[in-house]
Amino acid sequence: MSSLYIHIPFCHYKCSYCDFHFSVNKKSKDKVIDAIIKEIIERQDYLQSKELDTIYFGGGTPSVLSIEEWVKIFHHLSNIYTWNKNTEITVECNPEDVNIGYLLVLKNLGVNRISLGVQSLNDKVLAWMGRKHKVAHALKSIKDIQQAGIENFSIDLIFGIPFYDMKNLEKDIYFLLNQFNIPHISAYQLTVEPKTKLNYLVRKKKISFANEDKVRNEFLMLHDTLNNKGYLHYEVSNYAKEGYIAKHNSAYWLQKTYCGIGPSAHSYNGIERRWNVSNNYVYANSISEGKIYYEKEILNANQKFNEYVFTRLRTTFGCNLNEIKVNFGEKYAKHFLDAYSKNKAYFEVDEKNQKYYLSPSNGYLMADKISLNFFVV
Repeated sequence: MSSLYIHIPFCHYKCSYCDFHFSVNKKSKDKVIDAIIKEIIERQDYLQSKELDTIYFGGGTPSVLSIEEWVKIFHHLSNIYTWNKNTEITVECNPEDVNIGYLLVLKNLGVNRISLGVQSLNDKVLAWMGRKHKVAHALKSIKDIQQAGIENFSIDLIFGIPFYDMKNLEKDIYFLLNQFNIPHISAYQLTVEPKTKLNYLVRKKKISFANEDKVRNEFLMLHDTLNNKGYLHYEVSNYAKEGYIAKHNSAYWLQKTYCGIGPSAHSYNGIERRWNVSNNYVYANSISEGKIYYEKEILNANQKFNEYVFTRLRTTFGCNLNEIKVNFGEKYAKHFLDAYSKNKAYFEVDEKNQKYYLSPSNGYLMADKISLNFFVV
């Protein structure tokens, strides 16, 4: 499986909680896009196959790109790579950027999946987050996506908002489920990340943060509600109807190879991890001048095992004992079983298939912490 990730490092504005790499200054946009295209060309042999299973445009906000810029990027992609109707091609969009005309252009270029940043169905919450769209924009965007004939789409929601009551969040979920046939939902816990406005406000005690009980209760409500509506809770933050599990993100969790293009983008080829500089100016100038714009690391057996555990325990794919034996050896299988015996309260086990996975109701919320207990140091 070959996957391509392209990072578009621009946004119209800065949300209070976001710590992804982006710039609201678009003066360098032309130069950065040219550098992205040049990197696409220069790294065309990074993946073993030129036939792509997934392409993902993330950011930042890819929907800040103009139609002309989209056409330019896809022209160069199609000169190197091939894809077919089964290839998942995703574009992240903000509601205020979406209209039927724009969506139809993306669809004609090959885009068949949209990830829409709805975040909340409350205008006060959206304003508190620093979002510029209103609830009305989000609802219209969902309708536009459906009217454009893009059946595969996902909406992002954020829970754990300090002042937003769980009953209101539950009401929002039921409204969305009753009004729209949404195939995929990503529900992220609001976290305080360094170098964000939200972190500054929390440190200055200008706002309080949601307590653990509130976060847990909302997480369980989302799990129960969506599970009862036929959604598979296949990853800590992701729910999908049958046939709509995100192929691209699953490639990360299943340790498939992928090539990351653009500033801050990461790549993995089974041997090394590589990451581009998180600076638009340095990235674009370095590529233009033929200088190194990335760092890389050759992974040892311990690191590969740790990443396997870390990513798999976030998902319903789980950790497979037979896979561990084949890919890492008996020593690692024994280590895994020893760690499992100390953490079994959080797990469900498929004895027949030798699969160990966290219980959504008891383990998912602690997935990262539990994973550390399995690491080989």
